[in-house]
Amino acid sequence: MTTTPRPTADNSNGATSQPDVAKVRLYKIRTGQVFDPIERVMFARQVIWVDRDTGVVVRLGEEGETFRSEFEVEVTDVDLTKLTVLPGFVDVHVHLFLHPYAETSWDDQLTKESLAERTIRATVHAKKTLLAGFTTARDLGTEGALDADVSLRQCLAGKDAIIPGPRYYCSTRAIVTSGAYELLKSPGPKSTLNPAQEGIDNVRGAEVVDGVDACVREVRRQIGAGADWIKVDFLSLPMELTSYIFFFEQIYMDYPTRSRLSNISPSFATRSIPTFNRAEVAAIITTAHASGVKVAAHANTPSAIHVALDLGIDSIEHGGEMYDSVEGDTALLEWMWLGGSGGKAVWVPTLAAYWTSVVNNPDDHEIRRRWERCVDSFKEAMKLKRRRHSETDGGKEEEERGLENLACGGDTGVFAHGQNALEMVLMRKLGASWERVLSWATYGGWKCVRGMEWEGFEGERRLEMAEKRGLQFGKPRFLANKMHLERETPFGVLRIGWAADLVAIEGKLDGSPEEFEDALMRGVKFVMKGGRIYLKDGREVVNGDI
Repeated sequence: MTTTPRPTADNSNGATSQPDVAKVRLYKIRTGQVFDPIERVMFARQVIWVDRDTGVVVRLGEEGETFRSEFEVEVTDVDLTKLTVLPGFVDVHVHLFLHPYAETSWDDQLTKESLAERTIRATVHAKKTLLAGFTTARDLGTEGALDADVSLRQCLAGKDAIIPGPRYYCSTRAIVTSGAYELLKSPGPKSTLNPAQEGIDNVRGAEVVDGVDACVREVRRQIGAGADWIKVDFLSLPMELTSYIFFFEQIYMDYPTRSRLSNISPSFATRSIPTFNRAEVAAIITTAHASGVKVAAHANTPSAIHVALDLGIDSIEHGGEMYDSVEGDTALLEWMWLGGSGGKAVWVPTLAAYWTSVVNNPDDHEIRRRWERCVDSFKEAMKLKRRRHSETDGGKEEEERGLENLACGGDTGVFAHGQNALEMVLMRKLGASWERVLSWATYGGWKCVRGMEWEGFEGERRLEMAEKRGLQFGKPRFLANKMHLERETPFGVLRIGWAADLVAIEGKLDGSPEEFEDALMRGVKFVMKGGRIYLKDGREVVNGDI
């Protein structure tokens, strides 16, 4: 379909002129149904109009509605009428520079795989992530690959990216204290001949800092290197878990720092102990926030989670001990629900990392205990209740059930890339409704990973501007910036002016947990990121055109 451009008036001399724009190229995407993650409902037979050059949604409507434009328009039809269309998924906790420990141990990946090999593997993992329907990912640490994620981000960015992959948020290196992450990761791998040595052949899984000044210096260094996020690790893990336990990269706030005692006192060596003190954590968060950068905390123990929430952390990774099942204490979960002192904290439970550790080590009772503790916390979070005033029903008080400020991130890399949806499947199986899980994996992912510039009044202003730009497709000033889809355009919802990130799925998402799993793990048939098609009819599209 092509329309004739209309002349526009020139008020200066009464003459008419044509707009100085090229022909506008649009995709007209006809859908079976579309999921709205804000309303959490399915809308039948919607039509989505996507500007192929700007990569944003420019119109939404129902079948039969016509598209009117002052410009010449070239329309390409995309038939997804037998599929369910959603915003592209967001995995908020990946490690593209790792692959499953069941294939190669963490130590061997860091000490036997070169930086070149690990980077090449990361490009393969990025492609698998995208083709699984995940159009955005937050990487919480290269685990010994230095700042290579910053360069990888450049290769994945823009309309003409060098390689296919998700929109990529990176955090370079996790920040840990000396003595933490013993024999497991940062600052490991450890030398058995020289137990006090940090790393082997200068290979370290994270950056070691001690004291407030060092914390401030490292945060500033990472931001200067290009980090989107700062990750702090509050934990230390036992030696016995080094071959398969999931790992993390943010602030590691608690860890079994005494793991060297495992040969004489296994129970003491496996105990998680807070690492950073309060002043150090405060320095990290304050310094990062002053530069507009958010901070993620690896934290499991109640004391570490409490400190992180109290100091305004932006996301809690793992949090397996957030609920005290012995005492029935939900106080920490309730504070998590409120977003901590900053009111914005998001919980990323990484269920998939715990679960795959159990699958790979079925006879390990400690691993199973950690999984069961995590399950208890998640299930209890789904049971929370509170009263609030409705925003749509005249302020009428209504009951709200279940913690809402969650996002989906499985610690992908501990298990296979491309299987990112496992986290969503486990959430559904543990009692979360399909609507909530899909919302957490789309709009919830956007709210988690977005920069601080998108928060508060400034964020509302930016959203308003983005949606206005969506109505200005074809204008030269909008087409000029090829990188506007990376940090200047919102994503996670199909709205005018928002990024045209789409995934279309065959199967029943609103059915049983088993049907939900089948649809997500085997039913992805179409993927678009930023207006470019990467998967159609279940097959990869190499050049982005159909």
